[in-house]
Formats: sequence, structure tokens, C-alpha cells
Amino acid sequence: MPSVEKADLALNQILADLPSEETRRVLANLELIHVQTNDILAEGGVPISHCYFPLDAVVALVANLEEGATVEVGLIGNEGMVGIRVILGRSTGAYLAVVQIPGKCLRIKPDLLKAEFKRGGVLQDRLLQYVRYMLAQVSQTAACNRMHLLEQRLCRWLLSIQDRVKTAELLITHEAIAHMLGATRSDVSRVVGALGKLGILHSSRGKTTILDRKALESTSCECYWIVRNDYIYPLRARKASSGKGNL
Repeated sequence: MPSVEKADLALNQILADLPSEETRRVLANLELIHVQTNDILAEGGVPISHCYFPLDAVVALVANLEEGATVEVGLIGNEGMVGIRVILGRSTGAYLAVVQIPGKCLRIKPDLLKAEFKRGGVLQDRLLQYVRYMLAQVSQTAACNRMHLLEQRLCRWLLSIQDRVKTAELLITHEAIAHMLGATRSDVSRVVGALGKLGILHSSRGKTTILDRKALESTSCECYWIVRNDYIYPLRARKASSGKGNL
């Protein structure tokens, strides 16, 4: 297992720039791992074995419905963590947490994270901020899934992925997008094709490239901005308090 360095913590916005004593304690309990597409990090109703802090991976929270349908209710990148329920006293997952974009994560045993959380301090404050953000994200995503057109939701989802990976080339299949949006693969391909004709996207096997982000933003619904602003605000507050300026 690769050793964890202080520089690794800087890649996750919850763990970055913690006070030196908190950094020392957290470093001693973290493991660095690589996760692959479709790896399952948590499941609804199943005990949480580890909490994960993505560094460059992206994880989707997925609700599985009784008839077999799936729909994404939240995304987690380097702004957050998988397994936040443990600090609220819950030992099991609420949703399926499945890797969408492969990469690196830091992981920690739930009891060790809870012990650090109970100490108070900066990490506790950031985790509570993240709980508030996730509640807002899940609620807004539920409304979006119910009220908005597939085209709008697909644009929102691609923008949210790009925000986390910082690249226009997204290694994601139409089938995976369909699972996340609760749609059929053929409907996703139809919408992607229409956006391609407008010069907004380019799709090839296993990859979707954003060509015109401004147009994608215009085609998306307001849910993208509502959720994005919800997670940018606490980050601005953190950077201001540490003297590092704003985003």
C-alpha cells in the first residue's frame, strides 16, 4: 500500500491545509488506494468498511429502485468524501457509491474518523459543512430528476463531472450515463448526438468530449448552478480564513 504524504492531503478539499496537529493525526490513519470504474465503495444498508476521500476519482451515489431502475442522487469528487453518514452516528451506507471516473482516494476506518471528528477542530467544521452541502445536492438532484428534461439533466451531469476532473475529455460511456440519469441508453445516445450536431459535444467509443462549455451551461437547468454554488461557498470561506484568498 503506497504511503500517504502531506501533499496527498492537499488534493482533497476537506483534508487540505488542516492545522499541523490535525494533519499529523490524520496522516497516521489514512491509506492511499487506486479505484477503478465501477468499483463499489459503499452500499445501502451494508456496514461502511472505510470512508473515502477522492483525490482525482469521481464517485456517484446511486439509488436502486425495486423494479431494477437506477438513478444518481449525488456526485463526490475531491471536494468531499464517501461515507459521511458515520459522523452522524450511522454505520451503514444510504446509497450505492460507485466509481465513475477512476483515480486515487485516501481511505480511513470509520472509527478512526469518528474519533478525530469528536475532537472538534477544523476537520469537524469542514465535515459538517460537507454534510450541509450533500443534503442540498441530494435534494436538488431529486427535484431535477423529477422536473427537468433529459437533455437538461445530461448537461448538468456532464458539467458536474468536468468540474471535478478538470478536463474536457470524460471517459464515460453512454450506458453509464443512462444508469446515472435513470434513462435508456438509446435516449442518451439520441441527446448526445443532437448536442454533437450543435458542436457542443463530441462522442466516441467510451469517451465524451465537451467542446463548448458555455453552450452546455446554457442548455443545462438551474440545478447545476444551485448545487455548484452550494459547494463553492464553504470552500471560499475556508480559503479566506486560511489567508489563501477566494476561488
